Amino acid sequence: METLTEQSTERSLMKSCSRVLRISDLGESSPSNRPTTLSTQPGLDQTQHHYQISYHCPGTEPHITTTSSHSITLSDLQRDTEYSVTVCTVLENGKQSQPVSTTLTTVHFQWWKRPSRVAAVCILLAVILGWLDSYAERDPLQNSLNTRTTERDQLQTRLRFYEKPCLDGWWKFGTSCYYVSSTMETGRGGQKECRAMGADDVIINSREEQIFINGFKKNVWIGALKKDGFWQWVDKTQFNTTYWMEGEPNNMHDKCVEISQTASDPLKSWRAAPCTSNYWVCEKPFTP
Repeated sequence: METLTEQSTERSLMKSCSRVLRISDLGESSPSNRPTTLSTQPGLDQTQHHYQISYHCPGTEPHITTTSSHSITLSDLQRDTEYSVTVCTVLENGKQSQPVSTTLTTVHFQWWKRPSRVAAVCILLAVILGWLDSYAERDPLQNSLNTRTTERDQLQTRLRFYEKPCLDGWWKFGTSCYYVSSTMETGRGGQKECRAMGADDVIINSREEQIFINGFKKNVWIGALKKDGFWQWVDKTQFNTTYWMEGEPNNMHDKCVEISQTASDPLKSWRAAPCTSNYWVCEKPFTP
C-alpha cells in the first residue's frame, strides 16, 4: 500500500522532471497493467503537428497511437519489462520526421529509494520529444528560409539586369536600349542605319515609352509607316495605341511618322510627314 508519504514523494519527483515528461502509477503496489502517462512541454503549436508513438515488448505486436495533445497514456504495460518505443512527429501536410527509437524498462521499486530511475526516464523521453518538437518547428522554418533565399536570388538577378548599362551612346529604358542619331536621314535611310547596328526603328508600346522618346527633344522618325492605306509598325503589327497631334494624320500622301517637338502635350505629338530628312531613333532588346 502506498502511504501519503510515498504519494507526496512521487509528486515531488514528477515535479522534478522539469514539467517535460511525467511517468506515474508504477509504484510498489502497482498491478502489472497500470497505465503510464507521458507528458510533453506545454506551449507548443498543437495545430501544426502531432505525435505518432509505437511501443511493444519482445514477442508482441506493436501498439501504435497518435496524439495532438501534450499528454498521452500508454496502457497495458507490464512491470519489470523492456519496451521498444518509437516516436515521430507528423506535420499537417502528412510529412513525418525521422523516427527516434529507444528502449525503456518498467521497474518495480519504492519511489523514495529509487528517485534516480524516475529522473533518468524523464530526461531520456524529454530529449526524444524535445528533439521532435524542434524538428516540427524547424521544418516549416527551413521551407520558409528556402523560399526567401530563392526570392532573394531572383531579386538580385533582376537588380543586376536593370543596373547594367547599355553600350556607349545608347540609352536604357525598361528592357530596351535606344540610340538617337546625331545626323539626319530619310525614313528608309534611318531604318537602314538601325539595322546595321542590330536594331530597328523604335516601336512605341506604352505611354511611358512615348514620354521617354519625346524627352530627347528632337523631331525623330519612329518605326511607323503607311502601307496600302493603313498605318503599321515596321514589324508589321498594327497600332494598338496612338499619340497623334490634333488633326493628324491629315495627308493621304504622308507615309512616315515623326515625334514633333512643336506639340505641347508629349502624349499628342505624332505627326504624319513625307519620309524626307529627319533624326531617327533605334531600339533593340537589352542583353545583360
